[in-house]
Amino acid sequence: MSIIQSEKSMMRHETHSNPGFIAPQFPSKLPSLRTFSKSARPPRSRPFLRACARAPLRETEPINQSPLGAPQVLCAGEVLYDLYAPPNTPRTQPELWNRVPGGGPANVAAALAQLETGSAFIGMVGDDDAGNALRKALLDMNVNVDGLQQATGRQSRTVFVKVDQDGERDFVGFGGENQSFADTQQIDAERLPGVLFYAAKFVMLPTLGLAFEGCASSFSMLLDMAKMCLLESVVDVNWRPVFWQHYSDEDARKRIRSMVQKVDILKLSVDELSFLYGKQLADIGLTEPQTVLNRVGTKGVLVTDGRNGSAYAFNYGSLVHGRCEAIVPEGGVVDTTGAGDAFLAGFLSRMLRLGGTAALVDEDKVKDIVRFATATASFVIAGEGVFGSLPTLKQVEELVAKL
Repeated sequence: MSIIQSEKSMMRHETHSNPGFIAPQFPSKLPSLRTFSKSARPPRSRPFLRACARAPLRETEPINQSPLGAPQVLCAGEVLYDLYAPPNTPRTQPELWNRVPGGGPANVAAALAQLETGSAFIGMVGDDDAGNALRKALLDMNVNVDGLQQATGRQSRTVFVKVDQDGERDFVGFGGENQSFADTQQIDAERLPGVLFYAAKFVMLPTLGLAFEGCASSFSMLLDMAKMCLLESVVDVNWRPVFWQHYSDEDARKRIRSMVQKVDILKLSVDELSFLYGKQLADIGLTEPQTVLNRVGTKGVLVTDGRNGSAYAFNYGSLVHGRCEAIVPEGGVVDTTGAGDAFLAGFLSRMLRLGGTAALVDEDKVKDIVRFATATASFVIAGEGVFGSLPTLKQVEELVAKL
């Protein structure tokens, strides 16, 4: 076991056994993560700190001093602008579309911060006005952006979204060539502050980036780092065919399932379960989540199905599984975009407050966690766009108390 693994193991044991324990403040500067890029990854047996010491030292920016403290969850992937408009609005007139920040991992990071759980975003934006605005939007939500990088000469992604009368959304295209956006590029490992990984407990990844070689390489490196630093990992499938234009369904399926094999917790919808593992398994996704868990091979699985609610199964030493009913807002469903992101943020936030993955062996605690996640999602579907609809911790707690 490496030095960092030993220190983090002792700290987390102390945190679980002593509720009054205050975690130590981590240093604001560490060497870069160059040694963990694909081109220069050290043998796994080499201790992390020793590997960092052998890398060329450089000055890294101090960790973002958010009011929420050091990030507990690292959310990696895409941050972009969703463009909304009434039906039949031409894409050639983007000024008629309402622009709101989005992207699954960015939504999760922002939702976590609103729930008073420290989060950081790792990803790429363009060196354009949109990229600067997206960075500011994350900062305004108290998300750490030390891991947000800009790709020179590339634009930030915009996605055209149409919403039907039932609030269901359809991603109909991009504001440019799919492969041309900044979020397709590989993250520069040298510019990632190591302290983010030292302080965190979870890394969250989507699967959209697997459609682009540069981003897929970044995800592989981040998962390696998470494992080295004893972080748990969660992946949200978030299947969007429009992102996978250059792949057949079978190739996309293989890439996503390959990533699932490397993570601890999988979150996906019933439709995504059907796409990845077949209709037969999807048909029992809500009634037999433990069967889904056995099939996908992770430690935990969250299966969502909109108005039909969700189901869960976890095996962190003992099997816990169940189902949770959906919560429909009084004003009805306006836009389902980001509902799954808010659900995942609510899950992670509540779980961390109840002791982390140690809580996932307690049936009552797991019910509490998933109910909190469901309540968080109910606020988002009541408005258009995610950032402006995210609830505060107090709002979710008040809603849960009424259930």
